[in-house]
Amino acid sequence: MAKNDLIRIDTFHAEKALEELNDVLSLVPGGMQKATCRALSKTIKGMRTDVVRKIREDYNVPAKDVRSKMTIVNPRPADKYPRALLRAEGRMSVPLFRYGARPRVPVAAGGRRPKQGVSVQVKKTSGRKVVGGSFVQASGSGAQVYKRVGSDQYPLRVLFGPSHLQALKDEGNQFELQELAEERLQKNVIHEAEYVLQQAGLR
Repeated sequence: MAKNDLIRIDTFHAEKALEELNDVLSLVPGGMQKATCRALSKTIKGMRTDVVRKIREDYNVPAKDVRSKMTIVNPRPADKYPRALLRAEGRMSVPLFRYGARPRVPVAAGGRRPKQGVSVQVKKTSGRKVVGGSFVQASGSGAQVYKRVGSDQYPLRVLFGPSHLQALKDEGNQFELQELAEERLQKNVIHEAEYVLQQAGLR
């Protein structure tokens, strides 16, 4: 897989699940390709849900933030070997504010300025940690955690935390997600094959 590909499923996995229906599907022009592409599309959407759940088991980050980092590449029926991809897109680091920053209200909006700094919790298994000298301030993209670059009031820099996609580098997580992908695909491809056969009047 390419560097930013999180999940990949292709016709090899689909054809294994369709072995028993292959003969009857061959009676429908393009039947195998249609059933496969529909199943791949359905499966990759389900895998996005599985990936979000798996990441949020480890990282204290909103589900919408996880989904925003992922793009689905649907299979193209015209391809000889259609495939579906779940791909990571954009900047991988996450604004520190998204990791449960406290306080959350900017000072200018009536929030308090913490004595030591803003506290965050990156992983659910770890405690909250204080980022010394940091504070919450409004920005064009919403509130963020800032820190002064030097001893003067300005300039400021937005603080970022690690990418929650790091959770997918764990071999155990990768194996579990790949198994889930193949289970989903096996169910979906049989269901879509039956649909194609029904549409053709063969069921």
